[in-house]
Amino acid sequence: MLNKVRPSGNVLKIIACISMLIDHAGLMLFPDLVWMRWIGRLAFPIFAFLISEGCRYTKNKLRYFLTVFLLGVVCQIAYQVAYPTDQYFGILITFSISILLIYTLQFAKKTLINGNGLLVKILAVLPFVLALVGAYYFCFQYEVDYGFMGCILPLFGAIVDFKDIKALERVDKPITRTLFFSIGLILYYLQSTQKVLTVYALLAIPLLLIYNGKRGRAKLKYLFYIFYPLHLLVLAGLQQII
Repeated sequence: MLNKVRPSGNVLKIIACISMLIDHAGLMLFPDLVWMRWIGRLAFPIFAFLISEGCRYTKNKLRYFLTVFLLGVVCQIAYQVAYPTDQYFGILITFSISILLIYTLQFAKKTLINGNGLLVKILAVLPFVLALVGAYYFCFQYEVDYGFMGCILPLFGAIVDFKDIKALERVDKPITRTLFFSIGLILYYLQSTQKVLTVYALLAIPLLLIYNGKRGRAKLKYLFYIFYPLHLLVLAGLQQII
């Protein structure tokens, strides 16, 4: 009975979309209504957690990455047309970096546990280290949405993802993944330069801790990919009218 009222991935995705809509509406249409930005802080941590879950469950890693990345490129082109002087990369680019980091982490973990020989294990960790350094350098050179810490936040949810490692599958539970992610979210808050606003992101932790570890019955796989550019277009249109 209790499990039925715990949120699935679909429920979390819907909550995040509503939160994002309220946040962007506050930013673009009602800048004086600060409470809308408070509610909007829920969106990023929930989506970041769902990115780590998506990397865990996807059956086609390349397609998952390309879906996020190519949509990010399209949104980026639209942004650059609107603001040609800005060197700003949006949230989908942030999450594209996150996905690549998680893939290299998954490979490193699996090889470290199942691989033989020190050299093999070193070579397995090297791609992850290089990807991490590359992500840091990219975020240092350019303005990336939520910064380097935003790029690595989904990694915390993937640290104890041992889906394909039988020796550690007992540790691989929804509660352990959300606990590790919550630690990452707290670290994200502590390093933030806007703690007065970012503190509301921590309100996502109770929601994530009761996550049931399931996707949900409805097929909402592409909800975010459709909703993200669509709601921005609608809000931009309303902004021009108002």
